[in-house]
Amino acid sequence: MPLILQGRRGRYQPLETLAQGGFGATFKAIDLDSISQRLCVLKRLDINKYYDPKVVEGIKRAFEREAKVLESLGDNSGKIPTLYDSFCLTAPASDTYPQQELNYLVQQYIEGEDLSKELKKKGRFSQQEILDVLKQILPVLQFIHEHKEQVIHRDIKPSNIVRERDTQKLVLIDFGAVKQVVRAETSPEEKSIVFGTPAYAPPEQRAEKKVYPSSDLYALAASCVQLLTGQSPDNFRDHNNQSDWRKQDPQIVDENLANILDRMLRPHPGERFQSASEVRSEIDRIEELDPPIDPPTAPPTAPQGETQPINKKFPLYKLLLLVGITALLGLAGWVSYRIIPPPIDKITTDKLISVGDNLNLEGSPQLSGKYAQLKSQGIQAFADGSYDIARNRFAQIRTEAKANQQKFTNNRESFEYKEAISALHDPLVLIYKNNAEVRLRHQAGQPIYTIAAVVPLTNSKGEAFNIGREMLFGIAQAQDKAVGPELPNVNLEVVIANDRNNREGAKAVAEAITKLKLNGRSILAVVGHYLSDSTCEAMKHSYNRASLVVVSPLSTKADMRQHCGESSFFFRTTSSTRIEAKTLVNQLVQSGLGNPSSTVAIFYRPADPFSKDLFQAFKLALGRKSIQIVQNFDLDVPQFDAKKALQQVPGVKALIVIPDGRNSNSNAFDRALEIIRANAGNKIVLGSNPLYNYLLISRSGGLQNLKTLFLATDWHRQCAPDSFVAETQMKYWFGGVNRTTTLSYEAIQVLLPTLTGEVTSPQIREKLDGLAASGNAPRSGVFADGKTISFDENGDRQELTERILITVAQDLKNPFVVVGDCP
Repeated sequence: MPLILQGRRGRYQPLETLAQGGFGATFKAIDLDSISQRLCVLKRLDINKYYDPKVVEGIKRAFEREAKVLESLGDNSGKIPTLYDSFCLTAPASDTYPQQELNYLVQQYIEGEDLSKELKKKGRFSQQEILDVLKQILPVLQFIHEHKEQVIHRDIKPSNIVRERDTQKLVLIDFGAVKQVVRAETSPEEKSIVFGTPAYAPPEQRAEKKVYPSSDLYALAASCVQLLTGQSPDNFRDHNNQSDWRKQDPQIVDENLANILDRMLRPHPGERFQSASEVRSEIDRIEELDPPIDPPTAPPTAPQGETQPINKKFPLYKLLLLVGITALLGLAGWVSYRIIPPPIDKITTDKLISVGDNLNLEGSPQLSGKYAQLKSQGIQAFADGSYDIARNRFAQIRTEAKANQQKFTNNRESFEYKEAISALHDPLVLIYKNNAEVRLRHQAGQPIYTIAAVVPLTNSKGEAFNIGREMLFGIAQAQDKAVGPELPNVNLEVVIANDRNNREGAKAVAEAITKLKLNGRSILAVVGHYLSDSTCEAMKHSYNRASLVVVSPLSTKADMRQHCGESSFFFRTTSSTRIEAKTLVNQLVQSGLGNPSSTVAIFYRPADPFSKDLFQAFKLALGRKSIQIVQNFDLDVPQFDAKKALQQVPGVKALIVIPDGRNSNSNAFDRALEIIRANAGNKIVLGSNPLYNYLLISRSGGLQNLKTLFLATDWHRQCAPDSFVAETQMKYWFGGVNRTTTLSYEAIQVLLPTLTGEVTSPQIREKLDGLAASGNAPRSGVFADGKTISFDENGDRQELTERILITVAQDLKNPFVVVGDCP
């Protein structure tokens, strides 16, 4: 049957056929009557003249009902693809076809590549990628399940989850509600409607029984299993419908996430989570403190293909598409083009830098509903120079989000509560609001001071990297207090730059920042980066040449000024690796191991500058205490085996584990966790600061394996003023606070007193260098003992001569506790 459109409906001109079968066809088309001649998806339902008249009427009613549901969902939420049109035409008889009634739906078109195609390219998804899939698709399921029609998707699988081309957001496609009704109308004797793909369908669906919201959760978990393992979930299902997917690789994900997937995969619907919000709540719980750890991604293998749809009679009618709550929704299930982020040195930085005017900033948190609309309006207004409108839009986001957070605080599983919390967890909104405010003041004649916050909002693959957002929490909070109404205030403008957590990204954005002019203004200072290697590369290639001050809250490599181009413009609010090593070795001495008979083995990654530097710091600190290093192990070697490594050093008294900051991959990080797990709490373990992570507990085999683990950190809430912790948690971010946020807060704190008059970056350097001798060093707001912030001749933090020693307690709600007193 050809595509037949006539009269006014001739506006939709087909470009290509996307899918076709006896049930109907789907076309990619162009809307000639739209101003932009937009692309659309045209879906045609063919009604066979040989159907019983009652069946035909049932199909028509189903079609009309589906159009109304689409329109209703879209009108009420703005979270599904726009329904442009729906209509019915009668195709006249011809030599080839009899007269036939054709029904059409016209919807928004979205290009992208589905996850099954992504899987073929990469072999496996990482844990962080799986969490991202769940976080984007679960809100969609919650939304449709809670709709008055209680819509069940029934065919969730990797090929029905599409990554939208431009935004990289996930879209859930192929919602088969009309197909379900038509199946029922044409086969009224069936008790339930069965279609989908067997490998992912739950037992009740395969048995043609009633399906529930938890049926969709089963299929989503089965999809995640395939993405994690590269194999069809059918391979892991036994005759009792139990899934043993974890036996293939017990350490493929941490135990908490594995338990969530297992519960979603339980055979009986009543034993699963009963709603998408329950699953999301459990994910939030396991991520309560720090970002999750990614297991290594396996080399690409050919994943097993999906099986044929259960309902072979009507397999091709794909109708309703739903996109994730944080994304624009639409149709594009059968044609896909994935834009793989190119290397940083081959792309421009126009998507990596924003002062509040960039809608396409990579790594910008994606809000939903009205909050997303307000954020877009604010950014557009900022770009247009309408700073009063921009300020008001950004302020409205936080005002309304705080109101809804309070309103629904007793129902934290509600969509409204979670949507509000997501908005409050977006530090860019607060930074952009204050940037708009200070520009308005500047227009009124007040001075304005512009700095750059260079943070890893994403990794090199373009995937979200939470450390960048945590850094911006501290920066945004300090800026807000500086700009606020209380005098004296400082008109601080913050340019956000995403360095993608690697040296190439750091070099690219650093070069752009040094050349950036904002209405004639240059950047006065940089707060960043995260990795020492990134900071060093940016200094050597750009910052030093531009005489630009850098205040790093997290780069800990020793002798940064000397090793990064002999720069006198570098300062840091954190302590160096030497202080970290000294603190941990002192703990060995306290444990009775400070003598020549004491021995240790060290596990590190020599190819990583941070890991290598901390290794050298440990060598010096251990040598001063006459503690011997028996053997070094490279965490980056192929086929690393933690148990065999420990068998090589059975007599050592302690293990020192120094993974990197996951700047290229998580291999060294994961192997460090394997060492801790294999040690099983037998020997003392000294760990580097990147291990200060909540999911360390489950990935290392639980609390019992961590009883001898010690870490050293510059900040812990037990050593902080209650007022600062309360303000951070209850006024600003409505969640936990950690070292990353507080040290970034301090970086802004120490810069503020230098921003007076027509100051230049060299003058800021002179002021920072002179803080120690001046007696006017600013008081830190994050330490209970009122530490000041000043620097020695190397730019190192003068007050932090010893780190806070922490270990793991037996309380999962507060697992990391201080050992002894706060220094």
